[in-house]
Amino acid sequence: MSNVYDVVVVGSGVAGLMCGHNLEKDGYKVLVVEANNIIGGRTRQDFNFTNYPVELGGEMIHGGDTLYYRMAMENKWELFEVFSMNLFNSPLKSTYFYLGRERKLIRVDQRDEDIEKLADALINLSDEISNPNRELNLLEYLIKKQVPYRVLGLADAIYSKTWATDLDRIGVQEAAREDSKPNSIPNNYKVQQSSKIMLDHLSKSLEINLNWRVKHIDSTKDEKLIKVTSYTGQVVQAQRVVVTVPLQILKDGDITFTPELPERKKVAIKTIGMDGGMKIIAKFNKKFWLNSCQLVLCGDSPVPQIWMDGPPNRPVIPGQPSEYVSVGFITGDQAKSIGALSPQKQIRTFLDQLDAMFGTAENGWTPASDSFIAHMVYDWQKNPFVRGAYSYPSIIPSTYPYKNYPNEILAEPVDNKVFFAGEATATTYDLSTINGALETGVRVYEELKTSLPISNKLQSKPKM
Repeated sequence: MSNVYDVVVVGSGVAGLMCGHNLEKDGYKVLVVEANNIIGGRTRQDFNFTNYPVELGGEMIHGGDTLYYRMAMENKWELFEVFSMNLFNSPLKSTYFYLGRERKLIRVDQRDEDIEKLADALINLSDEISNPNRELNLLEYLIKKQVPYRVLGLADAIYSKTWATDLDRIGVQEAAREDSKPNSIPNNYKVQQSSKIMLDHLSKSLEINLNWRVKHIDSTKDEKLIKVTSYTGQVVQAQRVVVTVPLQILKDGDITFTPELPERKKVAIKTIGMDGGMKIIAKFNKKFWLNSCQLVLCGDSPVPQIWMDGPPNRPVIPGQPSEYVSVGFITGDQAKSIGALSPQKQIRTFLDQLDAMFGTAENGWTPASDSFIAHMVYDWQKNPFVRGAYSYPSIIPSTYPYKNYPNEILAEPVDNKVFFAGEATATTYDLSTINGALETGVRVYEELKTSLPISNKLQSKPKM
């Protein structure tokens, strides 16, 4: 019975690890299977690029009232605060807007009438939650609100690129619903040790099989155990299965199911969108940007979002020069276009944009190029087990036949046997975030405790 488990968790992203961690603590026999050769899903780190770890995927704790933040406090992980989630009214004044066609850099508290009109439209977006037109997209909404064309590219950088897509793909009603989710402490934090400290915490006592890509899940009703088969023909069995793979893996049909998934779940998977995402991470020997600058949202530019890292938030190693990092976060159509370039053209594009943003007659017109040391690129579109960034609030077509929202349907268990977690299933907390994924892991853990009471375990397992 060594290949028989109470629960098999498919995917070792933070949702799967959180669910497995909680079940294992309660004494369930749990196996996590992971297609890749490394755990973490869309949280991944590099420890060799510079003097401090850099995040290649999910990076921040969005909100001081979140599960992720509470975990950090309880475990005494070292945090530091960065730019605020409240872009237009931040007391930090560390966010800037860049209008690429004008080559104009504007600090968040500097007056610009067009940006103020855009801010009003985005701040009031939550009022559209009852709009009966579920097919209205964000671009149409902004035009309807008479937001000037001059800042529509900035709107794309601020809002849709945060959701890893484009203005005309975001559904206004779904976006309003996301904006209405609770977040009473709108601060952003980074973990000094990187998100790997969380992955290590959640995985330390779990049984995990790497390079174990699931091909088929057979939960035939008459069978007591669910059969999970890999692409290499390996088989494990369990009383319950939790599927936590990225949305695109479900969209592409990598995993087949017997019986087939219910039609409503197929429709939900098709309706929820997921586009591309990548990071260009560049290191410099000096801090050439404005001292207060931590985030720049760039309209009409190849790289729509750029944030800064390095001292004083990062420790300086005695005897070694300080190193400063700029992270270019590229999503949606821009990720497709930049992702198609050669590595040399990718970094040249990024450096040219930084030079245009921060070059001056006094400090030189090419400060980024002049202080550049090295770079790395991680393109999540090209990761075969992810194939994109994360889910976004999508347009719900008029033909959509269900009362429940798509991510609510995606989160529903099938026959009380197969359960679903992951950021795309987040219903109470934000889609697309580490915290949202963690919360779904907790939700499925609670569902499994009801579905499979501890008394129904296959065998006793002492609590750790």
